[in-house]
Amino acid sequence: MISRRNTLKTIAAAFMAPTIQLRQSVSDERLMMAFCEPDRGRYRLQYEFEKPFGFGSLTYASDYKALIRCELAGRIEDGEKRLPPIAKTWDRYWMPQTQWRPLTPDDLRPTEACDGNFGFCPECGDRRVSFGAEYPTDAAEAASLPDWDVDDNTIRDVSCPRCHGRWYGGPSNVRICGVLHSSWNLRRIVALPNPQVCKSLWLDPKSDANVILFRADGFEGMSMGMAE
Repeated sequence: MISRRNTLKTIAAAFMAPTIQLRQSVSDERLMMAFCEPDRGRYRLQYEFEKPFGFGSLTYASDYKALIRCELAGRIEDGEKRLPPIAKTWDRYWMPQTQWRPLTPDDLRPTEACDGNFGFCPECGDRRVSFGAEYPTDAAEAASLPDWDVDDNTIRDVSCPRCHGRWYGGPSNVRICGVLHSSWNLRRIVALPNPQVCKSLWLDPKSDANVILFRADGFEGMSMGMAE
């Protein structure tokens, strides 16, 4: 399980921030969409970052596993929401080591399996799809479906060539700058223009997981590691 998933929600104070509407047609905004997807665990948290939000001239996006920011030209503000003071979180973790290194697709080849647990499928990221218009007709049918969710009537995607819609127990993790990460969650960083990474010097004495920082042309951010 990703460590410190609640880091961004447990800061005591909160503030009002404008929410930002992202546009698929704008390249920088399209890249940010991958950092504010709904939580795959399907459990709603106190603070939901379903949309990016503004803090001064910067726009932030987060799904609790990673946080990214950039300056969006002509951004569209379409609301306001109470959120944790993200700048404090940023200042706490943004302590880059002196050496940055490129992050490439080759770095994402899974090398480690989750210890005693299933990890995100590195091919589809445990993608879910709608079961259809009708709910299963009985309990036996529901039990036979791949992880059917009664709340939203979705199942895992059986078309994935690697996991076939089943829990994935093969290699799914990689070590980047010595920090254990889900290979799937790093795909969105590799998609950024000319991404580089380094380890954050900030350590959490209450956790054995660390943080990697990343930067790219026009972007910078951080990604929470996994507990060993």
